[in-house]
Amino acid sequence: MMKNNPVEKTVGKWKLWTAIVAVIMVVGIVIAAVFGFNTHVDLQSVKTVTVDYSDIYVEKVEDLEETCENSFDKSDVTPLKKTVSVKSNAEIIYYFDVDADLTEAVETLKEDIATATSSTLVKVSVHTEEFQQGLSEDYILRAAIAVGVFAVAAFVYVALRYKLSMGITLAASILAAAGMTVALVAIIRIPVAASFAYAVAFAVLVTAVMSIMTFNRLRDNAKDKDKQKDMTAQEKTVAAVPTKQILTLAVALTLAVGVLGAIVAVARWFAVTAFIGIVASVASAWIFAPALFALLDSVIKSSGKPLFKTKKKEKKVTEVVAAESKEVDAE
Repeated sequence: MMKNNPVEKTVGKWKLWTAIVAVIMVVGIVIAAVFGFNTHVDLQSVKTVTVDYSDIYVEKVEDLEETCENSFDKSDVTPLKKTVSVKSNAEIIYYFDVDADLTEAVETLKEDIATATSSTLVKVSVHTEEFQQGLSEDYILRAAIAVGVFAVAAFVYVALRYKLSMGITLAASILAAAGMTVALVAIIRIPVAASFAYAVAFAVLVTAVMSIMTFNRLRDNAKDKDKQKDMTAQEKTVAAVPTKQILTLAVALTLAVGVLGAIVAVARWFAVTAFIGIVASVASAWIFAPALFALLDSVIKSSGKPLFKTKKKEKKVTEVVAAESKEVDAE
């Protein structure tokens, strides 16, 4: 066991950590229900102003952009974003809030463009496009079902491969990590893009990996029966939690998503949400899960049931060997 292991101070406080997880999730649910998620512009209803220009004007497109932006500043309207195309259908599209009144701004823009350019090369048109407002119920439902199915599958696998208390702990930690990720995104008001579900799935997978790292060490430690026989469930759990490995993995993943967000512009909000997921995963797998497991293990131990299923197998093997020995002696 590592000296000054921080898990020693957290493993016995399952009520506190359960309450903290529950409070975060409840606050997130309330904020999402009252205010909704802070949806990215790609998921909002928007009004667009399109500036079409001749392909022979491509070399001066930056001057055209500057003219447009100065005109919008003059009209006191601010675009949410813009897209620029320099192909055959050369155009600049400015996206505004769907409720924005752009009547005067468009007239001013036409006048400013006519003054700054040859009006025969540039045309201004305005029309409204409706994008999906927020996240659809179907999108949310499918994401929730996917997390639930994964949690059940993880429970079955770990309960059969390791033991029941580990399966329950893993399923609970997965649901806690997913719930905290969604809740923190709602609370902090991080823009929710189409990649939101992938970031939550990422948090779920990271939690599963970190938790199984602890379960593997618990199983390995259990083989040293002489050393383990006088240890409490909490002491066994503290000795098994691979703190350095979990934190190292968290740092490595943080750096990876940070680089991804810095290099790939379209993945920027995925990277931010994934970082929130990493924080939730560490909180769930490193703090919440060990505390819950120690509780479950102590309850099972006090009930008189064997800690690991392998003990049952060892007992059966011993009985078979003893029976065969008796038969040989009788012969």
